Amino acid sequence: MRLLLKNAHGSWTDGKFLQKIEQKLGKCYAVLISILRDIEGSMIWIASSLDIAGQDELARKGLGAIIQQHDPIAQPILPRRTLRLQKRAKFTWSRHKVKAEMKKLEDCNARLNRILTASNQLTESTPTTDRMTVSFVGPLEEISRNASRVHNALSSNWCALGNCNHQAAIMLEERLSRNSTSHRSGATRPYGNVRQFSTLLSTDTIATWLHAEFRLETDDPPEPTTNKDGNRRVRFQSSNILDNHTQGHKVTDICNSIRSASHPDLRFSIDHRNVLRRLDPSESSCSHNMRTGLSLQDLLPDLRSQSFALSDFYCLAITLASSCIQLRSTRWLHQSWNKQSILFFRPDPDGEASADMRYPYLAIQYQSVDSKGGSEMDRTNMLSLAIMLMEIKTGTSIERHRDPEDLGSDGKQNSSTNYLTASRWLRQLTDRGRMPWRYGDAVRYCIRFYDDYHASLEDADAQKRFKEEVIGGLEAEMQAVVHGV
Repeated sequence: MRLLLKNAHGSWTDGKFLQKIEQKLGKCYAVLISILRDIEGSMIWIASSLDIAGQDELARKGLGAIIQQHDPIAQPILPRRTLRLQKRAKFTWSRHKVKAEMKKLEDCNARLNRILTASNQLTESTPTTDRMTVSFVGPLEEISRNASRVHNALSSNWCALGNCNHQAAIMLEERLSRNSTSHRSGATRPYGNVRQFSTLLSTDTIATWLHAEFRLETDDPPEPTTNKDGNRRVRFQSSNILDNHTQGHKVTDICNSIRSASHPDLRFSIDHRNVLRRLDPSESSCSHNMRTGLSLQDLLPDLRSQSFALSDFYCLAITLASSCIQLRSTRWLHQSWNKQSILFFRPDPDGEASADMRYPYLAIQYQSVDSKGGSEMDRTNMLSLAIMLMEIKTGTSIERHRDPEDLGSDGKQNSSTNYLTASRWLRQLTDRGRMPWRYGDAVRYCIRFYDDYHASLEDADAQKRFKEEVIGGLEAEMQAVVHGV
């Protein structure tokens, strides 16, 4: 209370005192400091819109510039101290902007309340119970193999003439298996299916992207076994093979299917022999896409101003992380995996953000697919994931945090540039309390993974640690911050 009554109290700048606070709050410290920083930012923004003394010093001195210009007084009806302004203050900005910022303050206070409610749970948790169990809706190997089958079907069946420029974007999905109690409020996306993938296709012959859904049959039907008596044992299971009425026509030229499409949604199947077939369109269209889409880079201003639901932010982070391991061995990740290649095509249903961040797509150019893969690509993609997680958290691009010493001797970027920038950026965010504890741990793991030349996501132990440290960490923080559990 003494600190609240005296803004010049020495404890505000006492390093040992701050360390005690951090020890007391434990794992909640970084989350709480991050929220308090957001509150500070909103307060500075609101104060800067007032025509009062000290307003011009806010950028340099913060809220202290206002406090220094006005005398604190005590009021009988308000036991806490307040400020006496020298004259009546007026807002110089629009009422709509001020109300939007006040709404952010209310949201921050609500988040603080949820965090404090859950703080005992988080602080008292032991290392063994602190890690969330992460499981997917199906085996990771099957998800990766099916994603590769979709890529290969497209690659093998573009136009026969080969004179078109082809683009494809695969929708990134969490595909996490959650208990029904994991999400207590708010709309969530379907969990996803291991044998169904949504894509968007484009060629230089059309001016927009077309939605295309791929349904896959099992590509390795179980072989009949033989018992000790020599009799063949047959195992029966439910089949996902399409019947003759819905099997569709074999496709050898996808471009022709795109040009002749009379419906905004295309539907394809890939049978157990990896033959691509076109199905009849569904009766109800699920496509309400923008014509060109927006990249993650385009959405950074929305992320910076927090023009979105907090749950959507965490869902985006978790989706990017889970997609990194789902697509790890596929050619979908053999090109750029960064803020320029992550696209959003669905408009925000509430109209507050530029696009609906719950539905990200990874876009690739088919003419420039790199054959490089393996552990080197895993490490590069992991560093890119770390960078994107920091970019969506801060709403700023990594290029803004580049220092001259991150460049090579010729003054140009090299293979170490992003690693050097990302490592320093993470340290700065952590030191300033801008990186929540589990979120920061997830980013830190990805950067360390890149720094390990022997690391590979094909390793079972590496997969287990990635699911625990990155996906599980982000999931645990979302449950605490968004749902207070």
